[in-house]
Amino acid sequence: LPLLIAHLGEKSPSSVAEQCAWALGNVAGEGAELRNVLLSQGALLPLARMMLLNKGSTVRTAAWALSNL
Repeated sequence: LPLLIAHLGEKSPSSVAEQCAWALGNVAGEGAELRNVLLSQGALLPLARMMLLNKGSTVRTAAWALSNL
């Protein structure tokens, strides 16, 4: 999970960041325990920053992942 979170940043290509956000959203959707793990590992802020991008599918994916958190 830490590697997926690390690739949400600006240093990763947007396609990689979007796929990582999708994966994290799936993990978060598995239940409260995994959701809490993601939150404790700092997934919230990088996903929220993705919402500031002006790329439709990336923003939608980040919003979906955040909704699972």
